[in-house]
Amino acid sequence: MADLAVKIRVSYEQPEELQQVLDMLGKGAEDVRKPRQQAGRYKKAYIDFDGFPCTQGNTAKHEKYGCRSP
Repeated sequence: MADLAVKIRVSYEQPEELQQVLDMLGKGAEDVRKPRQQAGRYKKAYIDFDGFPCTQGNTAKHEKYGCRSP
């Protein structure tokens, strides 16, 4: 099975809400991008996530992403 990467779009009102999502995702959240100008009630963030449980026993990825061993 190949590594699986996911892109997540998050809508939030307060920065604390985004931080809670990032805390839940842990080390698997590689990159977080926010548009420069954000108008309206809800703010947006785009997260590249690559932290699913490793299935091939790659210990380097276990350390990098904090995923659990198979």
